[in-house]
Amino acid sequence: MQSKFIETLGYADVAQEKQITPWEVQGGELTDTDYQKVAREFGAKIIDPELTEMIRSAAGEVHPYITNGTFFAHRDLDMLLSDYRSGKRFYLYTGRGGHQARCTLAT
Repeated sequence: MQSKFIETLGYADVAQEKQITPWEVQGGELTDTDYQKVAREFGAKIIDPELTEMIRSAAGEVHPYITNGTFFAHRDLDMLLSDYRSGKRFYLYTGRGGHQARCTLAT
């Protein structure tokens, strides 16, 4: 049975061979094409060598999660880095998680 997540992403072609959910992939490794499709479906862009160099220029180094592909896509990181280089300030809000007993905020 195909999950709602896969249907929402239009993953019918990939789902025949793999079961992809937000938590795991069953039925084989994801290919570069699969990663590109996931990024595109979420409105993200693949972190390419040019962006990696922008990160290195701004931060002095690149986190291993980027260089080893654990973090493989982004939304608007290129715009943020360009603004940062031009001296504009920004606020980074990284997430909010809900729980029945408590609410957590990460910044």
